[in-house]
Amino acid sequence: MRLLKHVLAISVLVLTLMVAFVYQPFTTAIASTPPAVDSAALQNHVHYLSVDVYPSSFDVPHNLNATADHIKEEWQRAGIQVSEQTFDVQGTSYRNIIVHFGPTADINHPVTVIGAH
Repeated sequence: MRLLKHVLAISVLVLTLMVAFVYQPFTTAIASTPPAVDSAALQNHVHYLSVDVYPSSFDVPHNLNATADHIKEEWQRAGIQVSEQTFDVQGTSYRNIIVHFGPTADINHPVTVIGAH
């Protein structure tokens, strides 16, 4: 009985180490410094998007277009590749702003979609 307990304990330990080995990557973190944050610029963006072009609603397409233009211009100013997806709903045109980071999209590079409304 005592031998069985030892074998069981060693088996559990070996399995635990095997699981830890499989799930724990042996890499080191790459040190990085986050970019400086301009709190006044952030406050201006929030004010523009939440006050100047309010309401942001389907029935005020002018505000939606102004919001899309603002977002697109800011990404372009940051040097990010930007494109648009335009679609019509009941005679009104709307736009999605699409940004592209990293290598050209292909089957070997996953795509991440982030939506905000």
